[in-house]
Amino acid sequence: MKIYNMKKLFSWIIIGIGITAMVGAGLEGYVVKKNTAEVNTEMGLYIFTESKPIMEYDYLGTVKTSISWTGYYPELKSILIKKVKKDYPQANAIIINFKNGGDAYADVIKFK
Repeated sequence: MKIYNMKKLFSWIIIGIGITAMVGAGLEGYVVKKNTAEVNTEMGLYIFTESKPIMEYDYLGTVKTSISWTGYYPELKSILIKKVKKDYPQANAIIINFKNGGDAYADVIKFK
């Protein structure tokens, strides 16, 4: 009876070491770089500004500012978010980009 329990204990120890090694290897492979960041959320959307997510996503469409704005980022962001929430309720992130002349647009995405 004792030999059976020792084999069982030894098996669990080996399994534990294996799982620990696999988890450790996954964490070791991720390297934080100078361009690594976490983005803020607003009204349930992840807001990427002149950057794009690493996680895979589906492109849903593009929204543009159709009314004049003062040139302040918070106002622009609010206009784009409201339009995205209305036109693409399934979206969970936007990528805001600026054009020459002050125009801005947002690519609307949904993470896979």
